[in-house]
Amino acid sequence: MTLRGRALLGDRVLAFQVHDRRRRPGTEAWLIEADTSGVRRLHTAGAESRLQFGSGEIQELPEEVTIQVAGGDGLRLSQPRVLDGRDDHTWAVFSASVGSTRGDAVCEVVHHASSAW
Repeated sequence: MTLRGRALLGDRVLAFQVHDRRRRPGTEAWLIEADTSGVRRLHTAGAESRLQFGSGEIQELPEEVTIQVAGGDGLRLSQPRVLDGRDDHTWAVFSASVGSTRGDAVCEVVHHASSAW
């Protein structure tokens, strides 16, 4: 599964991608922060996700995703609300938070059919 999206949190935007490899160790995560002072890549310390499984067109959707940031508060995505879904991807809005700052994130969840993911 790959999850990518944008979180709107107060006066900043976080762009992110999480690549959760099912059969190989490790989850890769990227996090970019943009605000009035500029754009920077944040050093991530991994990610965790809990999946809920659907039926029909929506295969699986993370119930909660946390991207840890080295030396700071991580990005937490929860309470997904499905916008649209197909066999290979789902669009959803998640509640997003970093510390006490809350907002929303629009995300695409890509479902990988290959057993290598």
